[in-house]
Amino acid sequence: MKTFAKNNKNITIKDIAQMANVSYSTVSRCLNDSKLVSEKTKNKVKKIADELGFEFNASARGLVTRKSGSIGIILPDNFNNFDVYIHHISLMNQMRTILEKEDFDLIVTFWRNHFTGQDNIRKMIHRRKVDGIILLKQQLDLELVEYLNENQFPYIFSHYPVEIKNADIEAIFPDNFKGGYIAGKHLIDLGYTNIICINVDKKSTLSKEFDLRVDGFQQAFKDSGKKYHMTMLFGNKSFQSGYNLVNDNLAVFKKTDALFAVTDLMAFGVLKGLTENQIKVPDNIAVVGYDNTELCNFSTPTLTSISQPLKEISKITCDELITKINSSEPINMRKKVLISPYLVKRESCGWKK
Repeated sequence: MKTFAKNNKNITIKDIAQMANVSYSTVSRCLNDSKLVSEKTKNKVKKIADELGFEFNASARGLVTRKSGSIGIILPDNFNNFDVYIHHISLMNQMRTILEKEDFDLIVTFWRNHFTGQDNIRKMIHRRKVDGIILLKQQLDLELVEYLNENQFPYIFSHYPVEIKNADIEAIFPDNFKGGYIAGKHLIDLGYTNIICINVDKKSTLSKEFDLRVDGFQQAFKDSGKKYHMTMLFGNKSFQSGYNLVNDNLAVFKKTDALFAVTDLMAFGVLKGLTENQIKVPDNIAVVGYDNTELCNFSTPTLTSISQPLKEISKITCDELITKINSSEPINMRKKVLISPYLVKRESCGWKK
């Protein structure tokens, strides 16, 4: 057999699988001494892994049995963007409170090292730094998900609607479709039929959550059976894009009764643009945002918004993960849990305390 250079840190299970002509799952089973694989295949795979200096061997068998007292939280790649940060910082604080009460330390990082591209998830697991991982991400490599599943390593996706083709995953996230539906029904109940809906341009993000919000919003109007007119506009999640939309489409806004923006930040920008153009909220146009950030209480007027149930998402996420960490039973079933958002009424739709 061909001899390979040792200590190549870039080698993955995928590389070993290709060289051994077996599946990713078979490689994981071989390196874990699974009885589901023949000794001949095990020996072949282990020899290739050893010659490549692959780091799996020493750590994989102890992934669950040896505890570190720490939990890893993997942030979204765009966490430093203001629109992402102001929402996630509240979610992070909720999780921190719950986990620290349970005497867990937190290691907060990103999936990949910004400079080297190294996989920080594998790194934490190989070095036994964490007992479980919370993934605040929309996507992850199928190979990495299979690696976590094969090794029975406790993890859970949280907050984002996650779909990874051919992968069995655990996820807790809000029902974005229902949130959009609630926003639509609120405007319908108030008698509005000439509507602007502001979505996020797909050039700005590939997030599924925004499309689900719009789908739910549109469905509410369809289900109402009432005649309505809806204009779709697109921003980039930012305050500035909401502001620019008003100035670029002023004639449309002047003849519209109400609008729904899929992020609060874009709604705040709209409020500023409307105010500068002497379009009164809610007298001339009602406005609904989404996320219910703290800033909703300080805008003029205060912003009606769909609230993401961060406390509930955080509690269920942490409780589920801790249960898996403390369980001696194998993880045989993974589930997806949808959490219902709710409407918070404020002045932008005419409601006052």
